[in-house]
Amino acid sequence: MTVKPTALRLLGRDDHNHVVVGRNWISGDGGRRPTTVEGGAGSGSMTEDLSPLHRFSGHENKIMALVCVDGKEPLCISGDSGGGIFIWGTAPFRRDPLRKWYEKQDWRFSGIHSLAVSKNYSLYTGSGDRTIKAWSLEDETLICTMTGHKSVVSTLAICDEVLYSGSWDGTVRLWSLNDHCPLTVLGEDRVADMHSILAITVDRHLLVAAHENGCIKVWRNDVFMKSKTLHNGAIFAMSMQGKCLYTGGSDTNVNIQELSGDEFELDVKPYGSIPYRSTVTTILYSQGKLYDQPGNIVLFTSQLFGNMTSYRVLKGESMFDKHLWSARHYQLI
Repeated sequence: MTVKPTALRLLGRDDHNHVVVGRNWISGDGGRRPTTVEGGAGSGSMTEDLSPLHRFSGHENKIMALVCVDGKEPLCISGDSGGGIFIWGTAPFRRDPLRKWYEKQDWRFSGIHSLAVSKNYSLYTGSGDRTIKAWSLEDETLICTMTGHKSVVSTLAICDEVLYSGSWDGTVRLWSLNDHCPLTVLGEDRVADMHSILAITVDRHLLVAAHENGCIKVWRNDVFMKSKTLHNGAIFAMSMQGKCLYTGGSDTNVNIQELSGDEFELDVKPYGSIPYRSTVTTILYSQGKLYDQPGNIVLFTSQLFGNMTSYRVLKGESMFDKHLWSARHYQLI
């Protein structure tokens, strides 16, 4: 079984309360329209106009999180602000959810905010009630509830049998996937610099947390290494590919950084910024392409850290040719 951010290449949200899935992308939105999920044909080739190919309906509340599982039975899992967890089949696509259930709700809290799936088919939900719950995808039973965060659990990630949870309380907690016991807490020793965490990304020994004030914090092997402001406003989305970190947020830019250094020192070098017209809520790098929400695809045509990297931004049927200067210039033309 392979667990991906989504098996369909992109996960995201906007302000219209539905989920859209194309051949290489998937997005979930929250807001005004009836909640739906739209879907496409797995990991096939990219459609030129990014048009949706299928629609699932069933959510009655704002869709807050998505995750896909590429196993014997490919699944898309969505969670909403009412505590609803919906399991959708994607091969073939079905109109109705295969299964659905609801977290026990308290009117004081805001349902599910984040999702993650482990290799042993356990589903983890981060919730507005400050807890993380582990569920069996086989029979929807609640395995355990993990407590410790003091506010909404806004983001989850899994790497090397460790579950990482980020919260509005400004901390990242690490949990063992074997027995669900807490391992350590990151960030609680920096009280003067604590801001809500909106996204985390993990790549081997590096952990990056993105905050509502536009700042990122980086840990290597659970040791704090660096803090740096990258955006003028909240950072909602991140993707890390090797040494390259992509971030997007409320200032409508996707910023590109290189993380370099050793076990004693870490440097975050800016390499450029890709401007958009609206808030960037999701980023995913896959197979040489950078996907974002609101639905752009950035095609890199050479190595990012060469003398000059050209890229094309595709959206619908529109295409714009642009170039990204080398790190020596740090500017976009």
